[in-house]
Amino acid sequence: MALLEAVAISSERAVAQAAGGIRVLVEMVEEGSPQGKEHAVGVLVLICQSSREKYRGLILMEGAMPGLLQLSIDGSWRARGLAQELLMMLRGDCDGGSRGKQWKQEMVERVMQEIDAAEGEEEEVFMGSGGSSTLRLVEEMIAKLST
Repeated sequence: MALLEAVAISSERAVAQAAGGIRVLVEMVEEGSPQGKEHAVGVLVLICQSSREKYRGLILMEGAMPGLLQLSIDGSWRARGLAQELLMMLRGDCDGGSRGKQWKQEMVERVMQEIDAAEGEEEEVFMGSGGSSTLRLVEEMIAKLST
């Protein structure tokens, strides 16, 4: 198994493309020796890192979650870390944080455009009451970002 992990470091796809390669690795995570489990999860991490979109579903379809969860609790220090890393990669909403950041960025850009538009209108109108609308737009932006 250690040799397989060493080979996988240089060619993650070769292991994944072998017939039943992922299935064997998942079975090893569930039923192998402690050292075998560690190496198997190491190979699965490398495979998933090579193309998360391609291999995530294959790994999940083989039923890897129970073994990975158990390994993340009971495995060696390295096996726990690798299992946790793979569990994070297998999560469906792995990019949720980036989506949230993107949404907030879009919200800021939209509010800034509204502020720019409001300031353009204020230049045409008497400047006496203009500051309050800009302040209100900024307050709305902060309220939306806080939720």
